[in-house]
Amino acid sequence: QGYEAQIGSEGAQEIDLIATLATASGGEKLYVLVVPSLPSEDMVEHESKPLLKLPVKYPKLVLSMNGDWAATTKGCSLCRAEAWPRAG
Repeated sequence: QGYEAQIGSEGAQEIDLIATLATASGGEKLYVLVVPSLPSEDMVEHESKPLLKLPVKYPKLVLSMNGDWAATTKGCSLCRAEAWPRAG
């Protein structure tokens, strides 16, 4: 799809995947964290914390291996890994 994938971190924030698409305006990014499970709201908040510290202008996604949901919380999209990218 034209994205360059990078694994590692953005500044001090540990990120599982940073997908970058070069555009005429400089580039678009998608930040992704992958977690085994999100059994509670507390765990959602804990796992999404690194993403929430990143620049607001780029989409942020937390993929989980469990759950039958797709939702957004505090600027992060939450999705079951099997459903992505169809969920977005």
